Formats: sequence, C-alpha cells, structure tokens
Amino acid sequence: MRTSLDRSRKAIEIFDEKILEILWLRMGETKIIGKYKIKRGLPVKDLERERQLINSLIDKGKQMGMRSEVVESVFKAIITESCKEQENQFRENNA
Repeated sequence: MRTSLDRSRKAIEIFDEKILEILWLRMGETKIIGKYKIKRGLPVKDLERERQLINSLIDKGKQMGMRSEVVESVFKAIITESCKEQENQFRENNA
C-alpha cells in the first residue's frame, strides 16, 4: 500500500526528471546562441539581457507564490552554466 508520502515523492521524482529534460533542451539552445555569438563577434555575457530575464522570471515567480530569492538563485545558476558552455565554445573556436 502506497502512502501519500510515497506518492508525493514519486511525483517529485517525475518533476525532477522533467526539469532535467528541459535543462538539457535549454543547453542545446545555449549552444546555438553561442555559435551565433561567435560568428558575429558578440561577447558571451549580456548583462542587460540577464537582468531583464531574471527580473521577468522573478515577477512570474511572485505571481505563482514563489520567493524571489529562490527564483533568482535558480536562474542565476542556470545562466552561469549557459555562459560557461558558451565560453567553452569560444575557446574551442579560437584553439
């Protein structure tokens, strides 16, 4: 007999797997953007774009009842990894 705790834990496992899949898809788009930036000589970091994105996500998170600190922390980590991927592309392109 499954308890409600077991059901909730299983649901969270499924959500976590979906989050991973979405992050993998996002990283694929990051690579496409990296190639675009390399071809056009654009820098990896676009601080204005990052600020706009984070602020927009914080606003959406607030509407969903999420703390802004959590939203900001999660998406800053994602953006940092995206920039690292693009920096790797830049290094490989210049090697």
